[in-house]
Amino acid sequence: MGIGRGAEERGRTPALGGSIDPRDHPDVAAAVAALGDEVISPYYLWCLQDGFVARAHEEALGVLPWTVNEPSDLDAVREAGVDGPVTDYPDRVALPRPA
Repeated sequence: MGIGRGAEERGRTPALGGSIDPRDHPDVAAAVAALGDEVISPYYLWCLQDGFVARAHEEALGVLPWTVNEPSDLDAVREAGVDGPVTDYPDRVALPRPA
């Protein structure tokens, strides 16, 4: 799981570090927030686990799951409350824009 915005100010390169292994951190959202990051980008199936997105939002994290390509999966992550999906087919996404 990658780190989000803010990593470069703290001297980390987002593409190279900051990964969180859920086997080592049962509360992934708290671990990501403790790093000082603002976004969590998990595999999309994690977002379908009961409470995952809500827990991330409690930590003030944006949730941008990857790679969500099937229309039914896009519907499911939308219903789970993600902030936006990473997809190979952006024309399939109809998430509401924040006000």
